[in-house]
Amino acid sequence: MPESNFELSDAYGINKVTINEARIEVMNGTQGTNYSQQFTFTDQSQNSSFQLFPSIGSGAPINFNLYLENQQIEKGTAYTWSGLQPDVLNTRNIRIGDISETEVMNKVSGTYTATITVTITNPD
Repeated sequence: MPESNFELSDAYGINKVTINEARIEVMNGTQGTNYSQQFTFTDQSQNSSFQLFPSIGSGAPINFNLYLENQQIEKGTAYTWSGLQPDVLNTRNIRIGDISETEVMNKVSGTYTATITVTITNPD
């Protein structure tokens, strides 16, 4: 997925900002049949939550929550996307939220970054 930039303040508290879109297309499916896939989201941190890191230097990270539409994603947990229709582009927004304004104010100013890895598997 491509890179996305946003203002941290757009994701403070209950606010969420769309950073990308998950897209999946079922090829050679049977019309009238719904399909499912499992998605697992991770980042490069060793923390149990998602984190943004300074692009330059070694300052402390900023915690955030990741959402698939409005469903909060727990890092490393497989989520089933069911109801996938064949021969159409099925889409859902990927969003960031729950960034603490207080936490941000105590960090070094600059650009922060995270790389989110999405693993897609067939459900068992």
